[in-house]
Amino acid sequence: MSDSPDPNVAADIQNERRLEDRHIVHWPILVSWITPNGALVAQGRTLDLSLSGVRISVEHNFAVGDKLACRLAVQPWHGNSSMFAIDMHAKVIHCAYSAQNEGFDVGLTFQDFGGDGKAQLAKVVQALARGVGALGAKAG
Repeated sequence: MSDSPDPNVAADIQNERRLEDRHIVHWPILVSWITPNGALVAQGRTLDLSLSGVRISVEHNFAVGDKLACRLAVQPWHGNSSMFAIDMHAKVIHCAYSAQNEGFDVGLTFQDFGGDGKAQLAKVVQALARGVGALGAKAG
């Protein structure tokens, strides 16, 4: 028997992107991207959110590897009575049509953040992990 790791198990671990808890939130998100004809913008909504990425529903079909500029509109929740935005750049890691969501489910991994966006996101995710969802409702 060999002591070397099974290459299939190692590949599965490297491909697993959901190493962090994902929290179900349905908040507006604005995405923009550059095409040969200029910049385009689409509005979507989040399906779930973690510290490292977000899954969104949007009407545009992206290619894996596309880079997007995003503005997440964080909605009020218990302890925070005002809406605010977090700006970040993200890369598409998954895109497939979803009849249930009437658009494309797009998985994004965060690349970098504007200003103190990373710290703001960490606070939001911590609140969601405590079970406090949008508008003070317990996340379910």
